[in-house]
Amino acid sequence: MKDVIVLGGLNMDLIVETPRLAGPGETAEGTRFYTTPGGKGGIKQLRRHGLRKARAQ
Repeated sequence: MKDVIVLGGLNMDLIVETPRLAGPGETAEGTRFYTTPGGKGGIKQLRRHGLRKARAQ
């Protein structure tokens, strides 16, 4: 495996699917949870290596 060095920001996006949006003061339950890398530096390197895909947890 090759080493990858990222110069720039790397964030982790947290995505939750819900059947509908919660109203004011209401709590909605999610049905699926995804994490996907974000940030300019991280996205560039992941796209370059073909790894930019969300993963269901």
